[in-house]
Amino acid sequence: MHNLYSAIVFVLCIIWYSTGQGVVEQADDGMSGTIRFGPPDMSDEMANSPFVPDELKCDACRAIAHQLWTGFSSFNEKRRSLNYNIPESDLIELTETLCSDDKTWEGYGVKEVKKVTRLSGPGLETADIPGVTASGGKWPRRLRDLCETFMGDIGEQTIYRMFRSRPLKVSTLEDYLCRGENTRNSCRGIKNKAKSEL
Repeated sequence: MHNLYSAIVFVLCIIWYSTGQGVVEQADDGMSGTIRFGPPDMSDEMANSPFVPDELKCDACRAIAHQLWTGFSSFNEKRRSLNYNIPESDLIELTETLCSDDKTWEGYGVKEVKKVTRLSGPGLETADIPGVTASGGKWPRRLRDLCETFMGDIGEQTIYRMFRSRPLKVSTLEDYLCRGENTRNSCRGIKNKAKSEL
Protein backbone atom coordinates (compact mmCIF):
# COMPACT_ATOMS: atom_id res chain seq x y z
CA MET A 1 0.00 0.00 0.00
CA HIS A 2 2.87 2.35 0.82
CA ASN A 3 4.42 1.72 -2.61
CA LEU A 4 1.12 2.55 -4.32
CA TYR A 5 0.89 5.81 -2.36
CA SER A 6 4.48 6.69 -3.28
CA ALA A 7 3.82 5.95 -6.93
CA ILE A 8 0.71 8.14 -6.94
CA VAL A 9 2.58 11.01 -5.28
CA PHE A 10 5.42 10.64 -7.79
CA VAL A 11 3.03 10.70 -10.76
CA LEU A 12 1.29 13.79 -9.38
CA CYS A 13 4.68 15.45 -8.95
CA ILE A 14 5.54 14.73 -12.57
CA ILE A 15 2.19 16.14 -13.71
CA TRP A 16 2.72 19.32 -11.70
CA TYR A 17 6.24 19.63 -13.02
CA SER A 18 5.06 19.22 -16.60
CA THR A 19 2.71 22.19 -16.20
CA GLY A 20 5.76 24.38 -15.63
CA GLN A 21 4.65 25.23 -12.14
CA GLY A 22 7.65 24.26 -10.10
CA VAL A 23 10.53 21.96 -9.42
CA VAL A 24 10.12 18.33 -8.41
CA GLU A 25 12.90 16.56 -6.55
CA GLN A 26 12.65 12.93 -5.57
CA ALA A 27 14.84 11.51 -2.80
CA ASP A 28 17.19 8.59 -3.51
CA ASP A 29 14.92 6.19 -1.65
CA GLY A 30 12.16 6.85 -4.21
CA MET A 31 9.69 7.23 -1.37
CA SER A 32 9.83 10.94 -0.73
CA GLY A 33 10.61 14.21 -2.38
CA THR A 34 9.69 17.84 -2.58
CA ILE A 35 7.71 20.11 -4.85
CA ARG A 36 8.61 23.78 -4.99
CA PHE A 37 6.38 26.42 -6.51
CA GLY A 38 7.52 29.92 -7.21
CA PRO A 39 5.98 33.15 -8.44
CA PRO A 40 5.81 33.74 -12.19
CA ASP A 41 8.55 35.65 -13.96
CA MET A 42 7.18 39.07 -14.83
CA SER A 43 8.56 41.62 -17.24
CA ASP A 44 8.85 45.25 -16.17
CA GLU A 45 5.70 46.05 -18.17
CA MET A 46 3.79 43.22 -16.52
CA ALA A 47 4.83 44.29 -13.04
CA ASN A 48 4.57 48.08 -13.35
CA SER A 49 2.37 49.20 -16.24
CA PRO A 50 -1.12 50.48 -15.39
CA PHE A 51 -2.40 48.69 -18.52
CA VAL A 52 -2.91 45.02 -19.34
CA PRO A 53 0.27 43.82 -21.11
CA ASP A 54 -0.24 42.74 -24.73
CA GLU A 55 0.58 39.09 -24.03
CA LEU A 56 -2.22 38.90 -21.45
CA LYS A 57 -4.95 40.86 -23.27
CA CYS A 58 -6.68 37.73 -24.53
CA ASP A 59 -6.88 36.21 -21.03
CA ALA A 60 -8.00 39.58 -19.61
CA CYS A 61 -10.72 39.93 -22.23
CA ARG A 62 -11.95 36.40 -21.52
CA ALA A 63 -12.03 37.19 -17.77
CA ILE A 64 -14.14 40.28 -18.44
CA ALA A 65 -16.50 38.32 -20.71
CA HIS A 66 -16.90 35.73 -17.95
CA GLN A 67 -17.68 38.34 -15.29
CA LEU A 68 -20.18 40.17 -17.52
CA TRP A 69 -21.86 36.90 -18.47
CA THR A 70 -22.03 35.86 -14.80
CA GLY A 71 -23.46 39.24 -13.78
CA PHE A 72 -26.03 39.32 -16.57
CA SER A 73 -27.07 35.72 -15.85
CA SER A 74 -27.41 36.36 -12.13
CA PHE A 75 -29.51 39.50 -12.71
CA ASN A 76 -31.82 37.64 -15.08
CA GLU A 77 -32.15 34.72 -12.69
CA LYS A 78 -33.32 37.10 -9.95
CA ARG A 79 -35.62 39.10 -12.24
CA ARG A 80 -37.15 36.40 -14.44
CA SER A 81 -40.27 38.48 -14.99
CA LEU A 82 -38.24 40.82 -17.22
CA ASN A 83 -37.61 37.94 -19.65
CA TYR A 84 -34.10 39.24 -20.46
CA ASN A 85 -35.41 42.77 -21.16
CA ILE A 86 -33.40 44.78 -18.65
CA PRO A 87 -34.35 48.46 -18.48
CA GLU A 88 -31.49 50.68 -19.66
CA SER A 89 -31.06 52.32 -16.25
CA ASP A 90 -30.72 48.90 -14.56
CA LEU A 91 -28.30 47.75 -17.25
CA ILE A 92 -26.07 50.78 -16.82
CA GLU A 93 -26.09 50.38 -13.03
CA LEU A 94 -25.32 46.66 -13.36
CA THR A 95 -22.38 47.13 -15.74
CA GLU A 96 -20.98 50.03 -13.71
CA THR A 97 -21.11 47.87 -10.59
CA LEU A 98 -19.56 44.87 -12.36
CA CYS A 99 -16.75 46.88 -13.91
CA SER A 100 -15.93 49.25 -11.06
CA ASP A 101 -16.09 46.91 -8.07
CA ASP A 102 -12.58 45.72 -7.22
CA LYS A 103 -14.12 42.64 -5.57
CA THR A 104 -15.14 41.49 -9.05
CA TRP A 105 -11.47 41.39 -10.04
CA GLU A 106 -9.63 40.50 -6.82
CA GLY A 107 -9.49 36.78 -7.67
CA TYR A 108 -7.33 37.39 -10.74
CA GLY A 109 -3.56 37.34 -11.03
CA VAL A 110 -0.75 35.83 -13.05
CA LYS A 111 0.83 32.42 -12.83
CA GLU A 112 3.25 30.44 -14.90
CA VAL A 113 1.73 27.65 -17.01
CA LYS A 114 4.20 25.59 -19.03
CA LYS A 115 6.75 28.37 -18.65
CA VAL A 116 4.35 30.99 -20.06
CA THR A 117 2.91 33.71 -17.85
CA ARG A 118 -0.88 33.60 -17.99
CA LEU A 119 -3.74 35.36 -16.27
CA SER A 120 -5.57 33.13 -13.81
CA GLY A 121 -8.89 33.49 -12.06
CA PRO A 122 -12.62 32.76 -12.29
CA GLY A 123 -13.73 31.70 -15.76
CA LEU A 124 -10.22 30.91 -16.97
CA GLU A 125 -8.96 27.34 -17.29
CA THR A 126 -5.65 28.38 -15.71
CA ALA A 127 -7.44 28.78 -12.37
CA ASP A 128 -7.52 24.99 -11.98
CA ILE A 129 -3.81 24.47 -12.57
CA PRO A 130 -1.66 24.20 -9.43
CA GLY A 131 0.85 26.96 -8.93
CA VAL A 132 1.55 30.28 -7.31
CA THR A 133 -0.73 33.06 -8.49
CA ALA A 134 0.54 36.61 -8.05
CA SER A 135 -2.77 38.41 -7.59
CA GLY A 136 -3.85 41.77 -6.30
CA GLY A 137 -1.54 44.67 -6.98
CA LYS A 138 -2.35 46.30 -10.30
CA TRP A 139 -4.61 43.52 -11.60
CA PRO A 140 -7.98 44.65 -10.20
CA ARG A 141 -7.45 48.16 -11.61
CA ARG A 142 -6.21 46.89 -14.99
CA LEU A 143 -9.25 44.64 -15.43
CA ARG A 144 -11.62 47.31 -14.17
CA ASP A 145 -10.20 49.85 -16.62
CA LEU A 146 -10.42 47.41 -19.54
CA CYS A 147 -14.03 46.54 -18.62
CA GLU A 148 -14.92 50.23 -18.48
CA THR A 149 -13.20 50.72 -21.85
CA PHE A 150 -15.46 48.06 -23.37
CA MET A 151 -18.51 49.85 -21.97
CA GLY A 152 -17.35 53.17 -23.40
CA ASP A 153 -16.21 51.87 -26.80
CA ILE A 154 -18.93 49.30 -27.48
CA GLY A 155 -21.74 50.31 -25.14
CA GLU A 156 -23.70 48.48 -22.49
CA GLN A 157 -26.74 47.96 -24.72
CA THR A 158 -24.71 46.43 -27.56
CA ILE A 159 -22.84 44.08 -25.22
CA TYR A 160 -26.06 43.06 -23.51
CA ARG A 161 -27.81 42.42 -26.85
CA MET A 162 -24.99 40.02 -27.71
CA PHE A 163 -25.42 38.26 -24.36
CA ARG A 164 -29.20 38.09 -24.88
CA SER A 165 -28.81 36.47 -28.30
CA ARG A 166 -27.45 33.31 -26.60
CA PRO A 167 -27.67 33.79 -22.83
CA LEU A 168 -26.68 30.25 -21.89
CA LYS A 169 -23.30 30.36 -23.65
CA VAL A 170 -20.46 32.47 -22.28
CA SER A 171 -18.59 31.73 -25.52
CA THR A 172 -20.95 33.99 -27.51
CA LEU A 173 -20.07 37.01 -25.38
CA GLU A 174 -16.40 35.98 -25.30
CA ASP A 175 -16.25 35.66 -29.09
CA TYR A 176 -17.91 39.04 -29.55
CA LEU A 177 -15.69 40.91 -27.08
CA CYS A 178 -12.41 39.10 -27.69
CA ARG A 179 -12.49 37.82 -31.26
CA GLY A 180 -14.51 40.55 -32.92
CA GLU A 181 -13.59 43.34 -35.31
CA ASN A 182 -11.15 46.22 -34.90
CA THR A 183 -10.06 46.76 -31.29
CA ARG A 184 -12.02 43.75 -30.02
CA ASN A 185 -9.67 41.13 -31.41
CA SER A 186 -7.22 40.37 -28.61
CA CYS A 187 -7.91 36.63 -29.02
CA ARG A 188 -8.34 36.54 -32.78
CA GLY A 189 -6.56 33.57 -34.30
CA ILE A 190 -6.03 31.86 -30.94
CA LYS A 191 -9.54 30.57 -30.31
CA ASN A 192 -8.41 27.22 -28.93
CA LYS A 193 -4.98 28.29 -27.75
CA ALA A 194 -5.91 28.48 -24.08
CA LYS A 195 -7.10 24.89 -23.83
CA SER A 196 -4.46 23.45 -26.15
CA GLU A 197 -1.67 24.94 -24.06
CA LEU A 198 -2.80 23.19 -20.92
